[in-house]
Amino acid sequence: MDMRFLADHTVEKIKYIHAVYDLAEEYGDVSDGSFAAIEKRWKQENAKRQK
Repeated sequence: MDMRFLADHTVEKIKYIHAVYDLAEEYGDVSDGSFAAIEKRWKQENAKRQK
């Protein structure tokens, strides 16, 4: 598989996830929809799973 395709696909997925979090923030489901906040939540959830 072409690495450029994988990179483009990954970027598109991240854009989609960010848009979903923006909507969640708008509707009050999350307090911060920024990428930094998303990344922080992912890391926290992953750390919980490793315990």
